[in-house]
Amino acid sequence: AVFDLPPAEALAERQTVARAIAVLERFTGEQTGTSDDAPGMGVHLDPDGQLDCIDESTNSTSYLRMMAADGLIKYHDIGFPAHRFVLSAWGPSNTATMRENATSKRYAVESYFRENGEPAYVLPLDVWIEGWTPEDGDPPET
Repeated sequence: AVFDLPPAEALAERQTVARAIAVLERFTGEQTGTSDDAPGMGVHLDPDGQLDCIDESTNSTSYLRMMAADGLIKYHDIGFPAHRFVLSAWGPSNTATMRENATSKRYAVESYFRENGEPAYVLPLDVWIEGWTPEDGDPPET
């Protein structure tokens, strides 16, 4: 349903993908017991159902590939998960990626920093690799 009105250009598609990740997380959270997945790892009273960045990037990559296979993603190709190693409170991390067809610009599709069922952050992959976190403020225009 998120794609009922197909995006007319790449930026709109990235915004739609962010919302679609949220919908799929809510659906799978009910099925797998991850509905209470909190941002990041941190310390949780009940670690069952808590996803790490590898889980999040694997799931988001799978969701992106399913959307692409269904013909819902037209302006991007789905990439492999990316990895970064930065010294921060969040530590090293992984993220799903996609590449805009017209520009070849790569984007991080980052759901690890959000609670289960919230739209993913979609930001330029190079900004993410440099160490962007939500504490830095909203990511640059995607």
